[in-house]
Amino acid sequence: ADEIIDFSGLREFIDDPVKHYSSGMYVRLGFAVAVHMKPDVLLVDEVLAVGDEEFQRKCFDHLYALRRAGKTIIVVSHGLGQLEALCDEVAWLERGNLLEVGEPTDVVASYLKKVNADESARSPMATALRPKDHEGGVKSALRVTSVQITNSDGVPLNHAETGTTFTVKVGITMTEPVLGPNVRIALQHETGPLVAMISNHRLGFDFSYVDGDKTVEIDLLRNPLLPGRYRVHVDVFDHTGSKLLDSWNDAAEFPVRSASGEIGQGFVQLPAEYRLT
Repeated sequence: ADEIIDFSGLREFIDDPVKHYSSGMYVRLGFAVAVHMKPDVLLVDEVLAVGDEEFQRKCFDHLYALRRAGKTIIVVSHGLGQLEALCDEVAWLERGNLLEVGEPTDVVASYLKKVNADESARSPMATALRPKDHEGGVKSALRVTSVQITNSDGVPLNHAETGTTFTVKVGITMTEPVLGPNVRIALQHETGPLVAMISNHRLGFDFSYVDGDKTVEIDLLRNPLLPGRYRVHVDVFDHTGSKLLDSWNDAAEFPVRSASGEIGQGFVQLPAEYRLT
């Protein structure tokens, strides 16, 4: 009994009537009792979402111990990372129908693909058209008119995916020829930090003279941005890089999703390789 009480973390409340427990306390106690009954088959329904970090770690440690002992564990959860880490096989159920069963990474990827497709169908595209009377910017022969997020084939997107190339299209219009404009975009995470700044001059691209209506396309190769929401700011300088021709802050905003379901820790996924020597 003491082992169950200590595992639940409810020792100071153990003499209180159970009817006074919160739903979380009730589930913690029930889970502690269940896993200490040494079951051959354990059904866990969303219990892993209950409790603080310490309790969740105890739950996982105990479940791994049961797994190593050859016990059968059936976990019902929306925690995709937990399922991938714990399970040998995953079944995807939706509205009572079995849609897929198999390796955890494969099933989770299929589920997220459908979720992303459903989100794309109901969400607006990440496209911004700048009103002609928009305040801000600089009066010059050049004006930024639009920002759009597309895939590599030019199809408009409402989100980007980590590891998949996408394109930021910046529309500009000129009332007279402009020599070698330097188009710079800045990507800012929703929490505030500036993540990256990209410009054609820094990458060695010179547009020479530009006139009329043009679209500058910036391909973010194998998108390194981790899941989150990002804002796009646009600045255009002259060919010397010292004179600002136009500026559009908070021009557009778009989310980044992960096909594998991972949650971003940090802002970018750096290309790296491991070796053991």
